[in-house]
Amino acid sequence: MTQYWDGDGITGTYFADADLGGLGYSGFVYDVYYVFGPKAMWEAEPGPVAGSGGPVVSRGGELLAALETQL
Repeated sequence: MTQYWDGDGITGTYFADADLGGLGYSGFVYDVYYVFGPKAMWEAEPGPVAGSGGPVVSRGGELLAALETQL
């Protein structure tokens, strides 16, 4: 398993500022998931988002359903 620690919170701040998937309301995003389809591209920001939510531990069913739509 590989884990990338972002001690400065760069990604959490970026995704909150971009309000990707409507999850940027708190000013910092963590413990969330984003699902992208096979044609998603990262231009100004990644997208389109096929699903998003959090916290991950309590949204496992929703995450699985979002992933299944992309298979």
